[in-house]
Amino acid sequence: MKTIDETRLKEDLILTLDEVIKSNEPLTIKTKKGNAIIISEVLYKNMKETINLLSKPQLVKNIKDGEKEKIKNMESYDFNEKW
Repeated sequence: MKTIDETRLKEDLILTLDEVIKSNEPLTIKTKKGNAIIISEVLYKNMKETINLLSKPQLVKNIKDGEKEKIKNMESYDFNEKW
């Protein structure tokens, strides 16, 4: 994870934000009072969705069970099938 200090952030705020958005990588800002993290909106939404999915134990179990299933035993999905 890239790190910059607060002085550089003040000097290059727009450029720094553009870099975070483009790279989707977190950026650590070092300050005298502690550190802060800047992340892109895309990364933030991805993290929220991951937390949401992982908070559902049955869904996690279903995914893990699906990973163990042999491909040759799987059926093709029919897009016309009614649920």
